[in-house]
Amino acid sequence: MMTLRKRILIVDDDPGVLALLGAGLAAPDRKIESISGGLAGLRCVEAEPYDLVIADVELVERIHQIRPDARVAVMSAVCTPENIIRALRERAFAYIVKPFVLGMVGELVERALNGSPWEDDIEVLSSRTQW
Repeated sequence: MMTLRKRILIVDDDPGVLALLGAGLAAPDRKIESISGGLAGLRCVEAEPYDLVIADVELVERIHQIRPDARVAVMSAVCTPENIIRALRERAFAYIVKPFVLGMVGELVERALNGSPWEDDIEVLSSRTQW
């Protein structure tokens, strides 16, 4: 029996971040697509559903307009209370702060791909001690 691979879309303007996450999150049961730029990311979401989208806080509302049930993890270098509250209001699955620890992002992705919808809860990941 063949299992379907989980689809992950990573949207970021930094090619280094796309490469790091693409390689670090790779697994035989996953198909990871990386795209630079928000508009290109939205076109991907319009074209096909994903099990998880990792994108900037600016895209969460638009992604949910296109795919209301999409799991979206916010990834941003800006970690302000306003951004976190915005992510919460727009039903983000998690908030990843750059710079991030790849292992923590891997755990978050695992929960996003294998958890039930009832387990949706935002979590702030940061390598900064004040968080």
